[in-house]
Amino acid sequence: MTQKQVVRACVGVLFLFMGSSFLRFLTLNIFIEPLHIHNAFTRIVFFDRPTLETDIIPVNVDWTTVYPFTTAGDTITNQSSKMK
Repeated sequence: MTQKQVVRACVGVLFLFMGSSFLRFLTLNIFIEPLHIHNAFTRIVFFDRPTLETDIIPVNVDWTTVYPFTTAGDTITNQSSKMK
């Protein structure tokens, strides 16, 4: 290999590392932190960071106060007799 080919190979490897670092930076600062997007793409980009999913703070919702139905029968009326 000539010196020119070695320099091109080194520049290619340098761009690969810079590109992957830039992709991780953008994914974290655009998709994960502000938009809270956690999908297959973000798991591929951050394959070496298993705490990514645990960074999400769960929100406890009392669904009985939001939807105050006591049984499933309270939410669905008997529509089959009305349609005949």
